[in-house]
Amino acid sequence: MSEESNTIKEVNAAGFKRRRSALDSSYTALKYVSGLQRKQFRKSDKITDITVCVSLLLATLLIFCPPFLLKPQLIVVLDLLLLGTIITFIMKRLGILITLSERQAVLVWDLLVGSLVLGVLLCLNSLFVINYVSNITTKF
Repeated sequence: MSEESNTIKEVNAAGFKRRRSALDSSYTALKYVSGLQRKQFRKSDKITDITVCVSLLLATLLIFCPPFLLKPQLIVVLDLLLLGTIITFIMKRLGILITLSERQAVLVWDLLVGSLVLGVLLCLNSLFVINYVSNITTKF
């Protein structure tokens, strides 16, 4: 065995908890955050929460809108509104980073960047799937 695994066993023998698995820690974190009371938030935070929810709901409803109703100008306006809402939501919350310890601030920032990268990846994969499906359907 390596020296590192021996150290973990020694620490465990001393009564310290081992690190949780990624799945377990993610579940525990989601459970913790979903159980928090949002009563002590600023009014502007509650308003941005509501505007983001409404914007995402409207964006989701647009998926079911008939294509002939979606004019390019309308799409651009709605896209800019959604983008502005999300940027405002993020900017209102970035200030909290300066109140955290260095380690916490870096971890929160890493979560934010990871979420951004995941969003880009999901967009790219969606485009690939749409392109693939449209190529298949045009051949028949």
